[in-house]
Parts: sequence; structure tokens; C-alpha cells
Amino acid sequence: MDGMGMDDFISKAGAMRGKKQCALCDPDGISNVLNHIREDLIIKSKDRTHSQHAAIVGHSNLPTAPIKKAKREEILAVVALSYEAEGSIEKRWLMTRRPKQGLLAGQWEFPNTCVWSSADGNDKKSKKKKSNKDSVVELPSITVKKKQTAVNELIGKFSASSIDGQWLDKSITHIFSHVRHTMYIQHGKSLTIEDPRSRVSAFTSDNMEYRWMAESDMKNVGITSGVKKVLAAVKDACTTQQQSTARKAGKRIKRER
Repeated sequence: MDGMGMDDFISKAGAMRGKKQCALCDPDGISNVLNHIREDLIIKSKDRTHSQHAAIVGHSNLPTAPIKKAKREEILAVVALSYEAEGSIEKRWLMTRRPKQGLLAGQWEFPNTCVWSSADGNDKKSKKKKSNKDSVVELPSITVKKKQTAVNELIGKFSASSIDGQWLDKSITHIFSHVRHTMYIQHGKSLTIEDPRSRVSAFTSDNMEYRWMAESDMKNVGITSGVKKVLAAVKDACTTQQQSTARKAGKRIKRER
């Protein structure tokens, strides 16, 4: 056992963990770790029970978790279009359905399009930084023009037009198991030639299923936490905008008096 005591061994293991390695990765690592566990189990502190001592010995000698691959980064342009039919008490939102296979298969979400992905590997502006946890990708800056072009093309698929479209002040991040979405969201009211009150699905020319849904409909079909996050942010922005408009109207009335 090369004369290494427990303190020296833990110190070495800690240093190796900082390099994303573990004691088992050494040549003869498994036999060395087992020998140290046997040796350390004999030397028990008086203020510990046998089970406490065994747990401490085991955790101090066994390796850290495997190195995690960096999550794929994607920048999305998201459209949150709403429609308020005359006499209706519920606002409806344009929702699309994900493909039947792949990530979150069949789930409903706000229309979106990917404007950049780290998986493409051809963007020179993106850089990778190494951290103690995993590699971090610096996201490139996406111009408003590029985002708006993507949104306009997306809206065109649904025979709908957005009025008073506004971008949220900040992007929203949502993490799935292996992909991190940074979402830039445009919200606004929609004019459409179709009847958005219908609960029947329609399809775009490229066979994307979509439907106008009230929040009660969303609860029935089930939506992801990412969709709930977008919806909450848009509703907060609309409330803030309404409050600002009301304050300005109040000030104008006072001045006219």
C-alpha cells in the first residue's frame, strides 16, 4: 500500500477529483481502494458507531460521479400569440404539437424555431470555458433582425398575423435532461382568418399540428414546465404593460383638468 496513510490518500483523492478523476482511475486503483477501506475500517474513532464509521470510510474512498457531458445549447425564438374573441371570457393562445418521436414527443408548446445550436459546431463566435463542473458554452449574441425574421417566417405558417408584437426584456432559460434552451419571446395579439375558438387541430403545409387553446385546454392536454414558464412571463409582461398604460392615462386626465 506504498506507505500512504488515510489522510494522505484522501488528500490525493480530493486533488484528483478537482481534475475530474478518482482514485479508481489509477493503475491498480481498485485494489488500492479496497486495501485502504479494509485498513481504515480497523481504525475507528471512539465517538462513532460502526455504521457511521463504515459510511465515512466508504464515501471517502469511493470515486466521484462520472464526468458529465456539457448540455447542448440552443437559442430559440418563441412566439406567444393570443386572441380574445368578442364576448369570450378566456384568452386563447396559439400552440403547436411536437413530433410523435424525440424529445418531449407529442407535447404542446408555443410556436418556436431554433436560431442557433451548439450542436452545429460551426459558429466561431461561441466559445467553451472549462469549469470544475462541466464545460460551459458562451452563447453568441443574436440580433433583433435575425430573431424577427425567424418569428415572421414562423407566424406565416399559421395564416396568422401578429399586431403590437413585443419582445420580452429578458430571455428565459429552461433546462431539459441534456439540452438548455435560451428563449427569446415575442408576444402580442393575433389576427387570423381562421376561427380560433375551435378546439379542433389544424395543420400547416409542413404537417405541423396546431390549435388555439385557453389555459383550461392546456390543463386538459398537459403542458411542460417550460411552457408554463413562458406563459407566466408573458402574462406578467402584459399586466405590467396594462398598469403602465393606466398610469399614463390617469396622468393625462389630471393634466386635462
